Amino acid sequence: SNNDGIWSTHATALKIALQPHFYQTKPFMASWVLVILGIAFGAHRVRVRSLKKREEMLQVAIEARTSDLRESTAQFQQLADNIREIFWAIDPQAARYKYVSSAFEQIWGEKQADLIRDAAVWFRRVHVEDQERVRLIKRRQLAGDTEEFEYRLLSVDGRLSWVRDRA
Repeated sequence: SNNDGIWSTHATALKIALQPHFYQTKPFMASWVLVILGIAFGAHRVRVRSLKKREEMLQVAIEARTSDLRESTAQFQQLADNIREIFWAIDPQAARYKYVSSAFEQIWGEKQADLIRDAAVWFRRVHVEDQERVRLIKRRQLAGDTEEFEYRLLSVDGRLSWVRDRA
């Protein structure tokens, strides 16, 4: 309409087209998705490589310690096999022998494997008069008490010998 309020009989139109900002376009959004995926993938690769390197380092450490343990075990075994004293290790919860040195067979006249299978083998050669006292002291040893005592053994051929037991 003009200033007098009269409307024109010829209509005109003005067409305005607004272009989106570059950051509002689909290609820009797609490129950002690709960038974020690339960063995530790169971070994942770095983490995996780091974990693999740590695993390799741990494997080397485990192998070194296992080798040291084998060597230490072999040295202990050699020592235990060449000393005339009996070394033994027992599981206190199960009251079962886990290890006994080869001197056990020489002194007791019983097999190591039999003792490991059945702890009662320890008492087979103990003199009858000493058995109750030995059982009592062995129970205290299992409970963690430090005990040192002597008792008698009867060998297979009937010889009497004395044993000093310290745990």
